[in-house]
Amino acid sequence: MTQSNTRFWHRLFGWVLCLPMLVWAITGFVFLTKPGYAGAYHQLGVKAYPLDSADLDKIAQLNLDTHPQDRAAGISEVKVLKTVLGLTLLIKSEEGWSHWQPDPGHNWVQVPSPVLVTSANLEGANMPREIDAKSRIILDALTQMPERYGSEGRWREGQFVTDTNIALKLDWNSLQLQQSGTDTKWINRFYSWHYLQWTGNEIIDRILGVVGLVSLMVLTILGLRLLLK
Repeated sequence: MTQSNTRFWHRLFGWVLCLPMLVWAITGFVFLTKPGYAGAYHQLGVKAYPLDSADLDKIAQLNLDTHPQDRAAGISEVKVLKTVLGLTLLIKSEEGWSHWQPDPGHNWVQVPSPVLVTSANLEGANMPREIDAKSRIILDALTQMPERYGSEGRWREGQFVTDTNIALKLDWNSLQLQQSGTDTKWINRFYSWHYLQWTGNEIIDRILGVVGLVSLMVLTILGLRLLLK
């Protein structure tokens, strides 16, 4: 092997050793400064309205004993809030969250997850005038931060995508919202790069992680040798 070839392979090996360090340094700087984190991980909540006297009367009529005995025994949390749909009761039991609303007879009835109706259920279709309950909840929540979420949207592959390209998911039973935009995806990608999860294949990424740690140890040993000389 000639001297030029030896130098080439030494340089190549050096870059291979340095690559994980460069990735860690760049992504670490992002994690330290956190640019765009406020929007990317903004906790969007369902918009709640103040309760009036009529709402308080309905709440006073709430009787958890009307639930089946095994369900009532497992109740661990109860939330009452007023949304754009009206007064809502959320009950957490051993089976998870359930969504309740008062009927005209002032009885609390469980409301199952509504099915998207009319053209709102079509891929890429514009929202109709009379929209379904999930869409009303989401559109009302957008008004809390329109600079990020915009004011309109459409259903696409089970997600509500706003006109600012933010994907929203609503858990009907707990009324919890999850949002994800391009910035969220990029930051999550940085986390994957930082932990050397470059391919998406668990086995290959684990090997890359080992290689990265070995590279760091080799660079450290080489640096110590140069320092002690």
